Amino acid sequence: MHRLLILFVLGALFSCQAPAGSEMLAKDDSTSISWLALGDSYTIGQGVNSSERFPAQTLQLLKS
Repeated sequence: MHRLLILFVLGALFSCQAPAGSEMLAKDDSTSISWLALGDSYTIGQGVNSSERFPAQTLQLLKS
């Protein structure tokens, strides 16, 4: 059973490699910032005025 688990993990690790000859290019855009607000309806502010919702408040903070 342990051998099967080890083979599975090794197979998963080797399958995550990039194909030979491909290059991973880094973004050279140091001026952009990305944000992710991961959540449910409370994150977006369901039942709250649109100006008081989390995305609107975050935008106001970033602009100031």
